[in-house]
Amino acid sequence: MKFNPILPILIISLFNTAVYAQSESREGENLNYVDTGAFWYIAGAGNNYDTQGSPFLFDQFSIGHLKQGDKITKNLMIKFNVLEKKVMIVRPFEFDTVYVDQRNLSGFEFAANGKVYDFVLLRANEVKNVPKTGFYEVLYNGKNKLFKEYVKDVVVGDFQGVYSAEKKADKIVDRKPKLFIFTSENELYEVNKKSKDIDEIFGEEMAQYAADNKIKFSKPSQVIRFLEYVDSVE
Repeated sequence: MKFNPILPILIISLFNTAVYAQSESREGENLNYVDTGAFWYIAGAGNNYDTQGSPFLFDQFSIGHLKQGDKITKNLMIKFNVLEKKVMIVRPFEFDTVYVDQRNLSGFEFAANGKVYDFVLLRANEVKNVPKTGFYEVLYNGKNKLFKEYVKDVVVGDFQGVYSAEKKADKIVDRKPKLFIFTSENELYEVNKKSKDIDEIFGEEMAQYAADNKIKFSKPSQVIRFLEYVDSVE
């Protein structure tokens, strides 16, 4: 019997279709918490068919890790819901999509578009000046750190009912990301365009350095250069 090269591809394709079909069908179920021995998970929310746009940083799942202090659960399929500030994974062996319960989570990372995205979870009741618990991408990880917060909002449409030809759907839109300095004193400050705010954070001498070197605080690369200098003299 001749070997048919199409057959293995067809089998793999059917398997992947079954896995993701199960994932989509189970997404949004009201499941209880599930103890996997490493983390606690809770099911993801269902789709809102009257909303346009995506709440996720990237629509496709990426391979990454979950962090629980010093403990890391590796090689999971991950998506980051920017709008709701939640992490979704494909649960191993179950193949359903679930949101990770944040009570045992300290951060996560994943690889996408040739880059590693590393996120830390800051809790409002643990860090000064954090208005709401959420995830921040780590752009610089020194004594003083530079974080980036991704922002999405919902623009509410004029919903007239499912059968209305005039209805306008809600839209999820991207907003300009925010930059934050996380100091060695565990305080979070939003980075503004002018260096005058640096006086409050690091003192007059550092503010003068920023002014003399014309640091543009709207550019992450220049903020990182400034923080490297601050770290070197602290």
